[in-house]
Amino acid sequence: METTTALPSPDVSGAQKTQTGALITLTSLFFMWASAPFLNDIVSPHLQSIFYLSYKQASLFQLRLLFAYLFFHPAAKLIDAQL
Repeated sequence: METTTALPSPDVSGAQKTQTGALITLTSLFFMWASAPFLNDIVSPHLQSIFYLSYKQASLFQLRLLFAYLFFHPAAKLIDAQL
């Protein structure tokens, strides 16, 4: 004769609240991360006046973001291939 025991039902309400908060946090971080590069055009004239940068130096400040993408994308592929 086989006896079965009833398992207690999981408390879903607490877990759902935690996951919703994490999802909101993650979504807001992605929004801030994606909007940060567009602030370069706004910040550049202010940096020119504060740090007495020439037009060439301010352009290099904006160009550094593109170089970061060119460098880190292949580096991530290399790391992924080694794992």
